[in-house]
Amino acid sequence: MEYEAVEIRIPRDEVFELLSQEGKPLTPKDITFSGHHICWLLTHIEGLRLGDWPDVLPDEIWTDQHGYAFTCFQAAVLFAAEVDTRIDMCGADGKLARQYYTDGIEPYGVADYRIIKSINRCVAYCSGFTRRWVNTKRRKGVSYKEWKAKGNNYKRREISDTGSEILLCADGD
Repeated sequence: MEYEAVEIRIPRDEVFELLSQEGKPLTPKDITFSGHHICWLLTHIEGLRLGDWPDVLPDEIWTDQHGYAFTCFQAAVLFAAEVDTRIDMCGADGKLARQYYTDGIEPYGVADYRIIKSINRCVAYCSGFTRRWVNTKRRKGVSYKEWKAKGNNYKRREISDTGSEILLCADGD
C-alpha cells in the first residue's frame, strides 16, 4: 500500500520561539489553546510544571477574563496541568505528540506516516478554547476515540451513482 507524503502541521522548530501578536514573548493572557499554543506549551512543559513561565519576570501578575489574578507560578502550573490533561485524553497518540514536542524525538522508519498523522490529529483534538469532550447545552462531548473515528471519516457512507450506499474505510480496505 502506497502512502502519501504527510508533514507535521506545526513543526517543533516553528513554535519554540513563538511570540504574541505584539511581538513579545507569550504570556498567559496570550494563550488561546490554538494548535500553535498547544505545541508551544508542550515544548515548555517541564518548566511550566515547575512554575517557570519562559521569558517572563516571576513577579508579574495576570488577570483572566473573569478578573481572577494569577502569579507567574500559578499560571504556569495551571497551563501545564491543562495541557497534560488534554494530551493524556489522546492515549497513544498523545504520547507520540509529547515525545515529538517535549522530548524532541523525530518520527522515522516505515511507520512515520501513521505517527505523523497521529501527532497532527492529537494536536487538532487538544486545540481550541472549547473543550470537545465536555457536554454543553448545544452539543454532546465526544471522546478522542469517537472524534478520531468521526473526524477522519473512519466509516463514512457514500451514495454511489446508482443510488446504493457504499461503506468506505479510512485505511483503504
